[in-house]
Amino acid sequence: MKWWHDEHVRLANENPDWFKEHYDIRGRRRTADEIVDGQFLPKLTEGANPRWVATDSLPSADRGAAKLHEIPKEFAGAEWVDLMETDNGARRFDQLYLLDNGTGDFLIVEAKAPGGELDWRMGAGDHALKRVKQGTLEYVHTILEEMKARGGTDKGLAEEMARALRRKKVQYVMVQANKHTGSRAGAELNFFDLYREGR
Repeated sequence: MKWWHDEHVRLANENPDWFKEHYDIRGRRRTADEIVDGQFLPKLTEGANPRWVATDSLPSADRGAAKLHEIPKEFAGAEWVDLMETDNGARRFDQLYLLDNGTGDFLIVEAKAPGGELDWRMGAGDHALKRVKQGTLEYVHTILEEMKARGGTDKGLAEEMARALRRKKVQYVMVQANKHTGSRAGAELNFFDLYREGR
């Protein structure tokens, strides 16, 4: 619910004890899977003044940098794939693209605000008893399990992605927006190695 989302952001800024209970000093959620007031806590990033702001309210800082600039520049013809909405953007990929190369390749994008770091969460499926980190094969499998459990279009998409993953046809990148120093901040793109030896 949007009201609780905004209330959690307010508490993060105005109630130091509440903030310390749920976030570390860099604004990272202590537990990504924690339910507070019936929903997941919002991801935070430092805004102006300084104040904490929800990352999902800053499309120009992270998701916009990826969608509008870095992905089209690095992956010509990449096609945006719609994902089902979830509470606070949890339990899903930030962005997903189908690459225009005729082989059914997928591109997963982890969009981060300036200073944002990779999150940990509890795994699902074969990884249900351990924590998994964004940018890893275990995390991808976990999100695919979440997508299958949601059903609808996400289920079919997850099954298609699982087949592509077995063929090593899924790429995973992080696009991190730079701090604003002018009219266009830009971003940095880094690849994750999903298929390194021993994974």
